[in-house]
Amino acid sequence: MRRNAVRGGDVLDALITAVAELDAWSTLLPLTSAMSHDSLRLFAERPTVHTDTVLTALTPDTPDTAWQALIQVRDDIPARLQTRLAERARELGRDDDADDLAPLRTTAN
Repeated sequence: MRRNAVRGGDVLDALITAVAELDAWSTLLPLTSAMSHDSLRLFAERPTVHTDTVLTALTPDTPDTAWQALIQVRDDIPARLQTRLAERARELGRDDDADDLAPLRTTAN
């Protein structure tokens, strides 16, 4: 099973590299809705997807399912990227998604 996970990670890395080289993020992001939770988590952890290019690929035409996929793995996304995704969602008028993507705030007692 570990071998399949490694192979899956290698395939995901190759896919992300190809998408980055082709600047095809607007094509890949809608497909995230079909990814498993584990694949989405691995996808969200890759530094390549933390770029402005990826964020600008999120447009008013990005399907709701892609936003929901991001929200599903929000806790696995680094806080800095959560903030940037929430800001992008708000720029696009997706305030509910922005609220769901924003990092949880902690309060001191």
